[in-house]
Amino acid sequence: MNIESMANYADVIGGIAVIVSLIYVGVQIRRNTKSSQSQANQSAHESLANVSLEVAKDRDFSNLTRKGMIAFEELTEEEKFQFLLLMVTVFRRFENVFYQYKKGFLEKELWEGYKQSMLLYFYTSGGQAFWNVRGAHFSGLFREYLDSTSPGDAKSEIET
Repeated sequence: MNIESMANYADVIGGIAVIVSLIYVGVQIRRNTKSSQSQANQSAHESLANVSLEVAKDRDFSNLTRKGMIAFEELTEEEKFQFLLLMVTVFRRFENVFYQYKKGFLEKELWEGYKQSMLLYFYTSGGQAFWNVRGAHFSGLFREYLDSTSPGDAKSEIET
């Protein structure tokens, strides 16, 4: 075997090594993407579940939340303030989930469930009152999305 043949073999082996390296990098990127999606899914779930848990833990706060959603206009000024603060928290979390979905970190099936929860809040007396007062404080894309929905898009409603 002469030097030219050895150089040709080395080129072939080098080419194979490059292909194997590219396959390895592709597999690692895919794993990293799945890990990022999993973390986004978990974060969205925990974020929204924590709000529900905090409301559920306190009977008075739970009653205020329900009343605010059903009959916002009947709340006292102090109750309205407290309810609006809750809605800021809830809708900031929904906004984050919306962007996670738009960026491809949240699966469509999970987004559909979160979307229904979001619309449930949005199309209540208190949700609409909140949006009229604080909607401008959210990102344009999120506002456009919510404003493009209709009450019929919500598949359930608050029990009165």
